[in-house]
Amino acid sequence: MPIQAKNNNIIDISIESVAFGGSGVGRNSGMVCFVPYTLPGETVRARIVQEKKSFIMMELLQVLVPSPERIVPACPFAGKVCPGCAYQHMKYECEVNIKDQQFRNFIGRVNDISPVVFRPPVKSQRELYYRNKLTLHSSFDKDEKRLGYFTADNRTVLNILRCPLASEAINAKLEYLRNDPGFPHTLRDGMTVTLRETANEGVIFWRNSPPDKISWLKEDTACGKVSVPAGSFSQVNPSCRDALMLTVADILKAEKPETFIDLYCGSGLFSVVAATAGVPNIIGVDLDGPGIKAAEYNLSGFSAKSIFAAGETACIMPAVLKQIDPSGTMLVIDPPRTGLDEKTIKLLCSSRLNKIIYVSCAPDILQRDLQTLCGSGFKIESTGIIDMFPRTAHFETLTWLRRG
Repeated sequence: MPIQAKNNNIIDISIESVAFGGSGVGRNSGMVCFVPYTLPGETVRARIVQEKKSFIMMELLQVLVPSPERIVPACPFAGKVCPGCAYQHMKYECEVNIKDQQFRNFIGRVNDISPVVFRPPVKSQRELYYRNKLTLHSSFDKDEKRLGYFTADNRTVLNILRCPLASEAINAKLEYLRNDPGFPHTLRDGMTVTLRETANEGVIFWRNSPPDKISWLKEDTACGKVSVPAGSFSQVNPSCRDALMLTVADILKAEKPETFIDLYCGSGLFSVVAATAGVPNIIGVDLDGPGIKAAEYNLSGFSAKSIFAAGETACIMPAVLKQIDPSGTMLVIDPPRTGLDEKTIKLLCSSRLNKIIYVSCAPDILQRDLQTLCGSGFKIESTGIIDMFPRTAHFETLTWLRRG
């Protein structure tokens, strides 16, 4: 349907695709337009909110011709004032397909990539009520106390009574706390409240940082129990965490490496996978001191020889690489959203390592790093998404590379 101008700021526009981040993409007089909360094939009425040289940001006003994939969001704030959920307005299968295409577009920009390397996307067992961790912000405005998420301005706090992404147990605990007359008096303006669930401990919570004496949490994973300090990183979606672990396990069982290096190892989740898969030598590196101690504990029950070191990857890895046989070594990297730092990726490219598993939650940064790794001789054996964060714009990826 052709675009019809309504006035200087409001137009009707046809949506062609959905960009990474969740906004629908259309065109107006040759200019790319981004309209959040829309679907391919829809015609919508939208208001221009920001004009750049090469694109226009718009606000959805009305869906004129809806997609058959459109549904009513589970949360009344989705698509309105809460920016967290980009995809609650569509069927889950549609969301996964859109994310998969977004990822293929990113990877397609990497040199020497073949379409046959893409694995089918892995869906979450639950599209809602899957998160085992929730962090809320407190805000005091005159006599009103709010506890919830930041809105799009990253300052205003939206008061949240429950969140359909959080587990039912976390929502029940949040309701309990809100009904406790004394709880609001324990909060201060700018404070965070974190609720965390495991099958072993149930739901616990803390304000700002976890108490120093809090016991390690015990996660039930596809490879057995894994202990995690409350303040250390852990995956928020148990079913997709297990899918990640089992994918790594399949690669290890097929390759049978003598040594497994776990960069950004945290509490040793993938080290546990390696030990379960029978790898005899395991090395882990991470900045998180408490996480390293937990990793040592998690590996103590296995026969594998394991060594863990706390510190900067680029500082520790040169010594590690001198001690191993590159031909018999598998490296897994699971860096933060910012990806590999310049020193580390240069080190990996110049090393004689030839087997890498790269786990990433940032496909744009992954594309950058894969471009560099493939430029040094690595080839992508397989890659694909694991939808760790349903209803949001984010997803996890796992890429298996080989050189030589």
